[in-house]
Amino acid sequence: MIRRTGLRAALALSLALGPALPAGSEGRVLTPGQMRNLAAVALDARDPGTAMTLTSALLERDPEDVQALLIRSRAARDAGDYRLAEKTARQAWSLSQDDRTRHAASLAMAQALSSQGQRTRAQLWLRRAAQVAPSPAARAAAVRDFRYVRSRNRWSTQLQFNVAPKSNINNGSARSTFTEILFGREYELPLPGAAQALAGTELSVGVATRYRAAETTRRATDLTFSAGYTTYALTEGAKTLAPGAKGSDYALGTLTTGIAQKWLSKDGRTEYTLDGSVGRSWYSGDPYGNHVEAEAGVNRALDRKTRLSFTAKAEITRGPNAPHSDAVTLSAQLGRALEGGGQVSLWVSATESRSDVNVARFTNYAAGIQYAPDMKVLGASPRFGLGLRKRDYPVSSFAPGHRNDVEQSAWIDLTFREIDYFGFHPTVRVQASRSNSNINLFDIDRSGISFGIGSSY
Repeated sequence: MIRRTGLRAALALSLALGPALPAGSEGRVLTPGQMRNLAAVALDARDPGTAMTLTSALLERDPEDVQALLIRSRAARDAGDYRLAEKTARQAWSLSQDDRTRHAASLAMAQALSSQGQRTRAQLWLRRAAQVAPSPAARAAAVRDFRYVRSRNRWSTQLQFNVAPKSNINNGSARSTFTEILFGREYELPLPGAAQALAGTELSVGVATRYRAAETTRRATDLTFSAGYTTYALTEGAKTLAPGAKGSDYALGTLTTGIAQKWLSKDGRTEYTLDGSVGRSWYSGDPYGNHVEAEAGVNRALDRKTRLSFTAKAEITRGPNAPHSDAVTLSAQLGRALEGGGQVSLWVSATESRSDVNVARFTNYAAGIQYAPDMKVLGASPRFGLGLRKRDYPVSSFAPGHRNDVEQSAWIDLTFREIDYFGFHPTVRVQASRSNSNINLFDIDRSGISFGIGSSY
């Protein structure tokens, strides 16, 4: 308090007397620039009151003095008047004529909002600050501030949007005929068009949000919610093949809510998770199924570059149209950062699904590898993947005996981080898969390209 009072007195004295004046001068008036400098000195000395007094005088002279508004916003924030801090920062933004002042105004808005506990809005303004940053260093500082505010925000929301032309939107057969055994003899019969692969464009949107209900240094409890909707637009060829089909016939909507618990070990190298959720789905606009899931996992840092995780999940599916089933999945994943840059990950999983419905009673085994080299492809950061899946059905409704499907898949993800707008960048996935079955009706080919948006930080 002595320091602030002394500064106020010194500033008041300098304003009243000023330095020694030349002979014949009757007085001296501080220029607006000098007043701004004195207000900035007051802020650095943690004296917001003096800064408020000086900026009031500046704004009486010129209500559109952007620098005075910026200084006043910070002074109001330091004084605990967050509404005034927000108001003056917004005024400064609306009056800004260049990226430097827009950047400063965006930071002032973010600080005012974060101080009020409105961290989600503060994150939006920090994205804006990064977008208009006048230099790489200023952008990096805004990104650091964004990550800090996000780490303290109880709310975290992710939006998803994809457009994906695909060769098989209905999981249809790659064949135009199928084999039927009648009276002990095999017959090759034509397959209806709606059961064959139909090409089209997938349109999907989604939102996932979580609220951190409780948190300590080693433990966190989250409440989660997600919603998604996917629909399709058929190609002209698909409409010709299946005249009665519409893209909305294959539309899928989902709603899920749950609770998630996380723990860290004392050494900080192991994370334990326990999640539970309930959800509902709609297919073609009609209620399809309800599900309950429980999942437990452990993720361990073996060293600075290697992580190993295990997950166990149980899922119960019921509902008006979905096959009733109880499924258990065990999975493991190993990820490693490579010496020369890049990352590689391997995973395996096994699922057993029990049901009175043949199509939902199966065992499933899957494995995959993903490699993200430290390189550029078409100006993007690539990630390559290969997958293999084997699914066995003990009974088939379409032929005597069991059904066995083997699927091979490959994909490449491209992340265009250099094309950045407000901290978001375009993403592209090119993928293809082929499934071969001992029942040729289930020979299925898929290919497609998906365009989406990802967050840069």
